[in-house]
Amino acid sequence: MSNKWLKKAAFFALLLGTIVALEQNFQVLRLRNITIPTLEVLPDSILWPRVSSENIRYWPLFYLDKDKVIKDIEENIPVTVTIECTGWGSFSFMARPLKPKFMVFWRGSEWFVADGGLMWSVYHPMNGVIQAQKPEENMIVIWSDALGRDSVKHEMAPEEIISSPIPLSKLEYWKKLLEDSGFYENTKSISVFPEGEEIYVEVLMRLGSQRVKVKLQASGENWSLLFKAIKNILKDPEISGYDVFIDTTYEGKILVKKERKSTGVW
Repeated sequence: MSNKWLKKAAFFALLLGTIVALEQNFQVLRLRNITIPTLEVLPDSILWPRVSSENIRYWPLFYLDKDKVIKDIEENIPVTVTIECTGWGSFSFMARPLKPKFMVFWRGSEWFVADGGLMWSVYHPMNGVIQAQKPEENMIVIWSDALGRDSVKHEMAPEEIISSPIPLSKLEYWKKLLEDSGFYENTKSISVFPEGEEIYVEVLMRLGSQRVKVKLQASGENWSLLFKAIKNILKDPEISGYDVFIDTTYEGKILVKKERKSTGVW
């Protein structure tokens, strides 16, 4: 039995020695190349500092570490990245820009929000390198500083990519409700803020020379019916010439407050 194990040990030692000799003489495990067909999106200087010398010397290590490289890039640059092995020691690196859907004012700065709920600063140092970033929607979103306080407690770096405290699906849901009501084209901004345990939305619209602010529950329930009632309210000649604040958050009633345009309250 001992001879059998000795033979196996000798075989594996010989195999390992052969591999080491081949590597020393021919560098068969060296990382051969990484093709980057999307250089117009990201320069190769973004990738190579994240590839260690060990990864270059032994490409299987790069294969094992590629997910870490992807994670590090995607946490600091507004792109999605894929790295694929295309042959012995060869890889392909692809980067695609995140496409901003909305611009958000939050924590004293402006942010882009993209698919998947990822967000990054409008002043991210790579925005001008990747492409001219511009949100798809003209409507401005304003979030209370209290939103995301539990999930984002640290001071954020200018290049940090974070998850949005309000899901993109929620923003798109509110947009659809406004579109269905016919008010979306007149909507200038949406403000989102907590009061106690509830989240509320204030929609600021400009209808001709009149500014209308509507407070709603963020759930979106009954928005369709409420917007129909608001259209009737706005037909009232008594509020002509006034800016109007409409509060729909009271059960069974809608409160209307009018302000003269000259006051400039909002």
